[in-house]
Amino acid sequence: DIFCIVKIMAEQHPLKQFRDDNELSQSALGAAVGVDEMTVSRWERGESQPRRGIWPQLEKVTSLPIGEILAGCAAAAANRNTEPAA
Repeated sequence: DIFCIVKIMAEQHPLKQFRDDNELSQSALGAAVGVDEMTVSRWERGESQPRRGIWPQLEKVTSLPIGEILAGCAAAAANRNTEPAA
């Protein structure tokens, strides 16, 4: 929902926060859910979202609801699209 997206826009992406809290690299998280580190990076930057088939594994590994992860991807995309050009 919109409240969740606005709240996350002001914070770190939930996957990034999870990785920081658990001292995991993008590579380690990716390996745990069956993707490469660039895929995790794209999720965290809002360039893509996890495919539906990977949702159960993401929830199992991170204990985060998929809605929160997807909202984080949407918020990161929104943040990226509103940043001033360099």
